[in-house]
Amino acid sequence: MIYHLVTGPVQPNAAGDYCPPSLEAEGFIHFSYGHQVAWVANQFLGGVENLWAAQVDPNLLGSSLRIEDAGFGEKFPHLYGPLPAQSISRFIPLVRSESGQWVFDPAV
Repeated sequence: MIYHLVTGPVQPNAAGDYCPPSLEAEGFIHFSYGHQVAWVANQFLGGVENLWAAQVDPNLLGSSLRIEDAGFGEKFPHLYGPLPAQSISRFIPLVRSESGQWVFDPAV
C-alpha cells in the first residue's frame, strides 16, 4: 500500500478522480510508503490541525505511478495523473504524540 496525506475530505471530480493541488502545480501527486508517512507529515504538515492518510493500492494506478528519488536518496511514489477515487480503500487518521509530532499507525 501507498499513502497520500490529506487535511480534509477528498472531493472527486465528475469523472470520479481526485486531483489535489500538487497535480496542477508540480505535475504529479505525492505518495509515501508506510514507513515514510510520519516523516513526511512532520516535515511538511506539522502545522496543520487534522491529517489523514488515504490508503491506496498501487496496483490500481497503472503506469502513471513512478517510484522516484526525492533528491536525498529516499524514493517516493509519484502519480502522474489524477487519482481514481475508487483506488482509495480507507482514510487513516494521524495522531499527535505527547511531544506534538505526527504519528502514523496503518493498523488503526
